[in-house]
Amino acid sequence: MTQSPRPATAPPVRAAIIGCGLIAGLFLEKEKITASPITTHGAALSALPAFTLDAISDIDTERLQRFQNLFAVPHAFDRWEKLIAERRPELVVIATPDATHADLTEKLVRTAYAPRLIILEKPLCATPAERLRLARLLIETPPVQVVVNHSGRFNARYLQIRDLIADNRLGPVVSVRWVYYGGWVHNGVHVIDNLRLFLGGSLTIRDVRPGWRDRAGDPCLELSLASDRFPHARIEIESFPESAYQLFEAEIRLEQGRIRLADFGQEITVDEVRTNAAGERELKVSTPLITTGSTPMLELYRLVADHFATASGLLLETAGANTVQSTMELIHDAQIHLAGHPWGPTTPHETVD
Repeated sequence: MTQSPRPATAPPVRAAIIGCGLIAGLFLEKEKITASPITTHGAALSALPAFTLDAISDIDTERLQRFQNLFAVPHAFDRWEKLIAERRPELVVIATPDATHADLTEKLVRTAYAPRLIILEKPLCATPAERLRLARLLIETPPVQVVVNHSGRFNARYLQIRDLIADNRLGPVVSVRWVYYGGWVHNGVHVIDNLRLFLGGSLTIRDVRPGWRDRAGDPCLELSLASDRFPHARIEIESFPESAYQLFEAEIRLEQGRIRLADFGQEITVDEVRTNAAGERELKVSTPLITTGSTPMLELYRLVADHFATASGLLLETAGANTVQSTMELIHDAQIHLAGHPWGPTTPHETVD
């Protein structure tokens, strides 16, 4: 069911945040909010006139107080149920731990004063059963809508990479190597969703291997994938021990060049082929993709503002719960594949002390 746009004369959208951790806003605790890039939910909601950050909730009352002071939020609750009943926000951000996402989303959708829109931090859910339950719930319980913050989908430079590959400007993809850390569900979901964004089409699993086990309950996996759009491409996902340091980088090799992502995707370079005097093909021209000055978080909330103002559908097409179902299916399929792996699901690499 499509929601109706809000009247043009309506006041700002009343927003609330459940879970007052780093991505919610505490990344900015030691910085001046006005001088920092907008990378948190609290900063985006505070920066855009389309919203008013009306209320927050967290079971840690000390953290709740710090967040309230940081963003001057008028209402703070140690229980989200009380927040919903008393403030009845139109928009709710769920930024709680990964394992709570599905259960909290389900409860919030079913509450008597459910918001019009839920922004859910990734991942959508932890298990296949949760994924299927949420899919049924969102069909049965309109008009509540859920959007997942897969940040790559709101990253202008990532969209440039998508278009560069789709337009065949550097020829077909030959191979991909992506290195990540910090758990298959927690951070591997970024890898899978970005690959789906960049390559288009569908991805299937060729092989799954155990990876590093730095995060309790969420070991890394290492995968070989196949792309139906680039069937001859070798796509490899490798994990790295977070106990050594955090590493999130990728290299996409194409027939006419290469795309490199370093520093958690903050540095992106496009290398192009040139033929030298001997007739040999070399990577000679390197062009950095320059940031637009905006941030993925700010672009997310600009789309949210447009969603409330016009009900255009673009937000849901970009990262609605139905759109990201395929990402979570592959995440869970990899876990199922590993369960039958001859190495077994509990054989880790040695971690670094």
